Amino acid sequence: MLGATRPLIFRAVMTRGLRQIALGLLCGAVLCIPAAWTFMRVTEHSWLRVDTFDASTYCIAAVILLLVSLSAMFLPAVRATQVNPMRALRTD
Repeated sequence: MLGATRPLIFRAVMTRGLRQIALGLLCGAVLCIPAAWTFMRVTEHSWLRVDTFDASTYCIAAVILLLVSLSAMFLPAVRATQVNPMRALRTD
């Protein structure tokens, strides 16, 4: 991104990561329904009854994954803003 400012670079790195996080959460939401149904069928005759379709559990897990992912992306985004443009152009 030639001529980009530091906030623009930070925003671009975070946006790219957020797209991947959103795709992962979407795939996880789609795949959790068959997995929960299978788990419910396996534990059907167990002495421990588990409610596998509890929406609050899925929402809490998604928020935790989102926060962990954002915190993991923050440091690389800050480092990307501190790169000297001339040095980066010379190495490419």
